[in-house]
Amino acid sequence: MSQPTLPDRFDSVEAVEDFMTAPSDALVADLAKTPGDIIVLGVGGKMGPTLARLAKRAAPSKRVMGVARFSEPGVREALAGAGVEPISADLLDRAALEKLPTAANVIFMAGRKFGATGNVPLTWAMNVQVPAMVAEVFKASRIVAFSTGCVYPFVPVGSGWASEDVLVGHRDIHEGERVQVCLAAANRDPAVFEQPDDFVMDRAHNRHLAFGAGIHRCIGAGMARMQLRVVLEEILRRVPDISRMKSILRVKPEVSLEDGLKATIDWFRQESGSRPALTSAAQEHRTP
Repeated sequence: MSQPTLPDRFDSVEAVEDFMTAPSDALVADLAKTPGDIIVLGVGGKMGPTLARLAKRAAPSKRVMGVARFSEPGVREALAGAGVEPISADLLDRAALEKLPTAANVIFMAGRKFGATGNVPLTWAMNVQVPAMVAEVFKASRIVAFSTGCVYPFVPVGSGWASEDVLVGHRDIHEGERVQVCLAAANRDPAVFEQPDDFVMDRAHNRHLAFGAGIHRCIGAGMARMQLRVVLEEILRRVPDISRMKSILRVKPEVSLEDGLKATIDWFRQESGSRPALTSAAQEHRTP
């Protein structure tokens, strides 16, 4: 079975799914050389059903199983109709994991990315505890840990040119003009943030893009915030009389990392009264 040619258009979702699950000759050959059945853990996500159906079409003689809680209606039935054996189980339950059928080949697709903010314990359990338990239960199997798929192809750095005239925001971008996205600049947009260049710890409106946004939001955002909170709480616990500095240190981008660190250390020493001045290399970058 050769890879089908991409059509000019698809008339239905089913047509797209059928195209995406058509195996190439190379995949058929690879799975023919791979002994044992296949079990897909976390098959109920956005990519799991397609991958499981692709595997079944490429190796129809193999037993292909898909494990999930199947909270979305219709997914279980669709998999069964494609020849994939659906198995309902909660991967957070160690006992349920141990009751799953053994398989020589495990594709691990479970994880928590969307909606992770505000529920750090569940995010940690799904992204740390579950993989550890799976590795223990299926220690005799070959395991492929499948991360979030990127649907965007690699492109040359110099290829950021507009292919047609378009209006973005209030700015006209003409065909052939260079376009480059800078998310860091968006975090300092004065139209969105008051005092965008100042470090304001209790900033109320803080829709920054440091961790991405929407479906591309960083899976570790909740963990990073939790770690920072623990650090600050420990500092306040150990140094209860901590107070705000009397002056601000600004280090320009052209200053080297070494000089920047020296400037920071000298600044702290000067503020605490243990040293009278900054190093000469960073003196000119200090803003009173």
